[in-house]
Amino acid sequence: MSKRDDIFIALSGKDDSFTIDYSNKIFDNLKELNSKEEKYFIYCVITAFLYYLILNKVSIGPIDIGPITLNDVSVVAKFLPVVFIYLIFNLRTITSHKKDVLFTIKTLSEVTLNQAILDPKLKEFGNSFVTRTYLPYSFSNAVSKILPNGKINIIEALIGFPLLLPILLIGLLPHIVVVIMLIDLCNNQMEETFGIISFWLTLWSYLLMIFFIVKEVLVSKSENVV
Repeated sequence: MSKRDDIFIALSGKDDSFTIDYSNKIFDNLKELNSKEEKYFIYCVITAFLYYLILNKVSIGPIDIGPITLNDVSVVAKFLPVVFIYLIFNLRTITSHKKDVLFTIKTLSEVTLNQAILDPKLKEFGNSFVTRTYLPYSFSNAVSKILPNGKINIIEALIGFPLLLPILLIGLLPHIVVVIMLIDLCNNQMEETFGIISFWLTLWSYLLMIFFIVKEVLVSKSENVV
């Protein structure tokens, strides 16, 4: 049974007030997820940039963490990888949950906005114009509009691919940063217990995230079977 079937079964026999109330709750959930997604993205960028500065021995003043003052910021390099993997793991789960919420809103729009029932063979997030204008703004949604969606012609491919390649490569950056952090921990931070713990905890968390991504893809395929 597909996700669309689950939604329509849940709505079966319910009155319009239930459908509207459920739709509003899903909409509020999407707004919250959009806010969290953007915040975690900013946190990831700041963490990676701070680690870059420390890795390249750029002079940084003392850091105040509540009542604690760190004069030697190189100590931060030992726990930043754990913080970074925590942030990107959370960002990944938020994005995954957001996809499910977007799919639910698209399906609900078939009922609440009188949209024609979409062909299940279409792309999962190929929303109609009315549905797109109903969705709250988020940067990731705005970027997705310029990405290829469906069949494209040769001219679009020749012009668009070089322009969109940097955007597509952004998806690989978190993995590259994690690998760089692991290499640095292995080469420079393994003389202390905290460095050893940070290395293995970061590696374990990263492998767990990869497992989560693979499992998510497999579950998504099974849920989309019509």
